[in-house]
Amino acid sequence: MVEIKRTVKGTKVHVWQRVSAIALIPLSMWLVISSIVITQDHTQSSVTSFITSPFNLCAGIVFIITFLYHGTLGMKVMIEDYVHCTAMKHMLLIMLYSISIVSAIAGISSILITHILFFITPMLV
Repeated sequence: MVEIKRTVKGTKVHVWQRVSAIALIPLSMWLVISSIVITQDHTQSSVTSFITSPFNLCAGIVFIITFLYHGTLGMKVMIEDYVHCTAMKHMLLIMLYSISIVSAIAGISSILITHILFFITPMLV
């Protein structure tokens, strides 16, 4: 019975790894295309309109969450499969989750702060 639970758990991780990978395809395309468009047009108004766009705000946050979730799942599977010392495995998983959470908070807060600053600054001038 224990082996069945492990298989179901492994299958869920496998499925979510694939779902997050598929979700990253259009998000990565959005990021690359947006970067190309911004770098070709060097005006401040194009950068400001990109940053203040609600769609780009949401897409950036979804990209960060999906990217970190996908990476965390992959690293978790590698740690669980290839680290045999239980104490080391637990320590590495705690470090992995901590780094992922801190990175998510830093990325999302930087996007939100930049969006708010670029949105409010024209109103103050």
